[in-house]
Amino acid sequence: MYEHASRVMNIGLIEVMLKEEIFQLNVDEILKQSQDNAAKIIFICSPNNPTGNLMDENDIENILNNFDGLVVIDEAYQDFAENKSWTNRLDEFENLVVINTFSKAWGMADARLGNAVCK
Repeated sequence: MYEHASRVMNIGLIEVMLKEEIFQLNVDEILKQSQDNAAKIIFICSPNNPTGNLMDENDIENILNNFDGLVVIDEAYQDFAENKSWTNRLDEFENLVVINTFSKAWGMADARLGNAVCK
């Protein structure tokens, strides 16, 4: 969805693949690419689709602490996970934004309704 939106709005997109085998964030590459390309926003899906895994909390903290722009955690599948939402940590990080949708757990895909929570 982020790729489609960036193309529609003619905004540059940098993709960094997850680490093979473990499907976790490649933090070093994310930070390098974001710096090299003057990125303003990093999007992280956790729980991830289609793997269903959670991104390592320490990796996300590392990105939040070392990136000057916004770090958006997409929690579209949070209702199906056992971890706590990143909304519980908004006071710790000025650059954290958490987004969610009503299309998954609430079955409201037709409404295209979601929310963003930040400090």
